[in-house]
Amino acid sequence: MNELNFMHENISGIYNYCDRWCEKCSYTNRCLLFKQEAEREIKHILRDENKNDADTLANDLKDDLKEAFEHINKIMDEDNEEDEEFEMDDFEDEDDDEEDSFEKGFFEEEVSDEERPSTFLKNADNPLILLSENLFKDFYKYYDLLKSRFPDELEEKNSQSPLQQNLDVLGWYTPQLHVKIRMSYWNKHKLSKSKDPEFAEIDEEMLNVSSRIAFVGIEKCIAALNFLYQQKTELQKETKALLNNVLQIRNIFIEEFPNAPTYKRPYFD
Repeated sequence: MNELNFMHENISGIYNYCDRWCEKCSYTNRCLLFKQEAEREIKHILRDENKNDADTLANDLKDDLKEAFEHINKIMDEDNEEDEEFEMDDFEDEDDDEEDSFEKGFFEEEVSDEERPSTFLKNADNPLILLSENLFKDFYKYYDLLKSRFPDELEEKNSQSPLQQNLDVLGWYTPQLHVKIRMSYWNKHKLSKSKDPEFAEIDEEMLNVSSRIAFVGIEKCIAALNFLYQQKTELQKETKALLNNVLQIRNIFIEEFPNAPTYKRPYFD
């Protein structure tokens, strides 16, 4: 990627601490991940490609690996000719019968449920995860109700209306909250299993980041619902039901992840 030539302009690892709402972020001009994805998006448009197609996704992964290896080679000591460089060819099997073995191994390696954030805990087994799942499902029903009651305020030309902006907040954070709560439990589990101090430090940081992003989402949902409760008196009953759900999530979440309210993400908190 061309942007790799301007690494000094970027904030190292800032994308590890964000909630991925790039449209609302003031650091996109210093975020390598955002620039990479924007450049890739442009390439897909120019090539008339579907970015969600399986072959396209596979090619994107290859490009990511190739760029990573090229960047590693650039920062290696170029004066030491004996240093072995990383090449994509190193990962290609010379035997035709085992072609693409690296890719197959990467995608097909069996991973236990304990190592998968999405399946580590079943929804029915955990009240907090179940509450967060119900929250975003109920929100979309609520959103449909608002569209039927206030169609003029939710027209495309009114995309900057306070009603639409608060609904956008709920539409972004309610599904993300469900995912980040799962990630928080998974990180907490990994931390409990960590034996090496260095790995434990990394696991603790990931736990703090995931739980902090989830907590920020909870707070933003509460603020948006409070606004809707005051502004749309006709639907106070429905709004209050969602608000009570979020408040219940907040109480349980703080008990489970007490560091979340006070942890400070670099640049964002």
